[in-house]
Amino acid sequence: MQQTILSFSYTESWIYQAIQWANQFGHFFLLDYSANPKFYPQPYDMVLGVDLYEKVDFKSIATRKNDTQDFIFLGIPYEQNSYQIEHHAAHQHQVIFEPISYKPRFLLKFKDGKLIANRNYSETMGILDAIDKMPKDIPSSTKSTQRSFTDTSWETYRKQIEKIHSDIRQGLYYELNYCQSFWKYIPKNWSPLAYFALYRTKMNMPNTALVKEMDQYILSFSPETFWIRQSSLLTAYPMKGTAAKVNDNQQNQKILHDLKNSVKEKAENLIIADLMRNDLADYAAKGSLKADALYEILEFPKIFQMISILSATLRNPNDYGEALYHALPVASMTGAPKKEVLKAITRYEKFQRNLFSGILGFWEGDLSYFAVLIRTLFYDANKNLAQWASGGAITLLSEALQEYEELLLKSRPFEESL
Repeated sequence: MQQTILSFSYTESWIYQAIQWANQFGHFFLLDYSANPKFYPQPYDMVLGVDLYEKVDFKSIATRKNDTQDFIFLGIPYEQNSYQIEHHAAHQHQVIFEPISYKPRFLLKFKDGKLIANRNYSETMGILDAIDKMPKDIPSSTKSTQRSFTDTSWETYRKQIEKIHSDIRQGLYYELNYCQSFWKYIPKNWSPLAYFALYRTKMNMPNTALVKEMDQYILSFSPETFWIRQSSLLTAYPMKGTAAKVNDNQQNQKILHDLKNSVKEKAENLIIADLMRNDLADYAAKGSLKADALYEILEFPKIFQMISILSATLRNPNDYGEALYHALPVASMTGAPKKEVLKAITRYEKFQRNLFSGILGFWEGDLSYFAVLIRTLFYDANKNLAQWASGGAITLLSEALQEYEELLLKSRPFEESL
């Protein structure tokens, strides 16, 4: 396999130049892990994959073995899982993607001041030269004068929470992640590349991604890592528990203290951690499955998030693909028990989740990293349509107004910036 390794450091303007070069092709992805906190091992600082070299049969992922070091880029929708549940059809204000699974033609991986390219030296320098010819200055992002819309009003949301509480009291399930969709039609001259370049550092999230699939784009600023595989070690990071920050450090310390000690948030987090533990248990070597941390708090520019950390050694590394498929959809975006919750989500939500709450990342030999697609914008350039979604975990301790305010908090960055 061809490979070139160079000393290389990139700047914000270089990233913008790189995605402009990549945008000349029908498919590309930029995965940016440079803002990863200490909890998340960092496989690469950034990965740029450009042009579809070979499409990988998505259905083969579950049976894929560790017999190749090929880098496969994957975007797996919420609906792609082992549960035989009927899901929503999409409504007209949604941006819908097919499952994404391919090997890129050009692959540039950045780590610790080094560039690793899947091309020979001459071709690598040609790519860098082409990128360097792109405009450096990032233009301001055009804002829409139109308001955004949602598929669920406050009154409908309140009534649905009452029904979910009734289900829980009847013993159907004990936690459900309930979401709603938002959308906005934006100006034709809006640029997903400029928007991404401008907001990438402002959002400062550990899992930032820009993906192009022909005329559709994914702009993800996700705080949540699903799991990371390193050789036979699999580490999962279930996230549940959110608190908004304010512009007062002393008040933020109180908000942080309250989140750390919240009975409700810790209970929700523990339920999801336990569900993830069950997902891992069938594939873990005996005695290897453990909780490395519970109720840890990650701090981001606008919010605090609670996570737990679970790890296990794979009993058979060749079962990794099956373990991945078995764990979908992700615990933090469903609830428990999972099968009953999936049925209820179809009853109560009004949109097809598609890639929202699915996973995005890569599989490269015995290294694999997937983020959960939350805080993510989906854009269709033909329709000038931007769509996103948000929600939260509902238990008997949940109050409808507080939950509604939390989902609006999660939606606010897109609402204010588009």
